[in-house]
Amino acid sequence: MRRGHQVYYLSLDPPPDEKISSGVNFKKIPFFLRRRRGLLFWGLFTLWCPLYALAAVIRIKPDRLLAFGAYYSCMFFPSRLLTGTPVVLFLRSLVFKIDRITGKPRWLRFFTETVEKTGLKNASKIICMTEAMKNELLEFAPSINCPIEILPNDITPPVNSTENVEIKALKELPTDAFVVMTAGVIDRRKNIGLLIDALKRLEEIDPCHRVYLIVCGDGPLLQHYREVASRKKLKRIYFTGWCDNLEPIWNKTSLLVHPSLHEGVPNII
Repeated sequence: MRRGHQVYYLSLDPPPDEKISSGVNFKKIPFFLRRRRGLLFWGLFTLWCPLYALAAVIRIKPDRLLAFGAYYSCMFFPSRLLTGTPVVLFLRSLVFKIDRITGKPRWLRFFTETVEKTGLKNASKIICMTEAMKNELLEFAPSINCPIEILPNDITPPVNSTENVEIKALKELPTDAFVVMTAGVIDRRKNIGLLIDALKRLEEIDPCHRVYLIVCGDGPLLQHYREVASRKKLKRIYFTGWCDNLEPIWNKTSLLVHPSLHEGVPNII
């Protein structure tokens, strides 16, 4: 947009005003079902979306198509086939791994993974978050023949950041403390329970150890893990909650660990 390009955003629902520039042209995808989940919704939407996208591409005549997820790249399949417009695919996570972790039925995964592989093959370029994600993607779909790039991280930390009680407490850690840190959205897939169990086991083996566990991030299981740590009577664990600047914690960290079940490294890193 800064270079004078027009941007069109196709979606079932309008994005929050604060999340999108006023210069973006939002186009609502018309669909009669209000419910956004379930087999009926996904089946009908998967049939309808490629047709609507094709009509939009023919009307708008864009230079390129951007898809945030292999599913949506698949929805552009007719558009690229008939118009030749290149598709740039951004991947934040690997949906096929999430589906396997959450135990979706095999028959359902057959269809969803077929759609994903079609979307990957339809892309002109794929952009991943990490090298590990790229490697797993190639294992999942070795027939990918387009360039795969890694999104660079050139974001500078904020000058003024907030510090909660937990973060301030980190400044008082002993100078010989060995600080283990993990960061990300605190949910089941991040597997934080493994680290808590490991810390508990370490305390049983050596009550005088100098290891401290720092868990950075917010999420649906944050309070649950706080309660688990409390029940296990773990004193050397800190839950910082949301952090807008990790730099002060990096400076204290001896080891960064990431026991996630479905990704190589969290977006926050």
